[in-house]
Amino acid sequence: MQTSFDTQMTILDRRFQDLSDQRKTLEQARTQLDKDREKLLAEQKQLTTAEQAQAKLQTDKGFQETLELYSTMPAKQVKTIFMSLTDDTMIQYLRAMEPRVATKIIKEFKSPEENERVGKVMEKMRQAQASTAAPPP
Repeated sequence: MQTSFDTQMTILDRRFQDLSDQRKTLEQARTQLDKDREKLLAEQKQLTTAEQAQAKLQTDKGFQETLELYSTMPAKQVKTIFMSLTDDTMIQYLRAMEPRVATKIIKEFKSPEENERVGKVMEKMRQAQASTAAPPP
């Protein structure tokens, strides 16, 4: 009788320990899920903001006219203008341009300080694109 009771107690203790382990695993998974959800919501908000900014630029008449002008000007002149713009403004124009035109303009940056500036701008573009295009884990 005592042996049977001890055996049953051992089985119950083992089951209780298994349940405790499963509960702990479930809590860890729930915590990770909450973190992932917060990260996803932040990324969605950032993407929505970027899409709204892009849509605003598409409908901005002054921006579109300037973009068209830059696209028809010689690349060397556009490079000179871009050197006087802020990095963010330069990025907006480069993103909105056709890739072929943007490439011609970027190839005009030849001096070390020009190369450094365009390199910094291109890195910002890559980082922004990677952060908005990265799929959630």
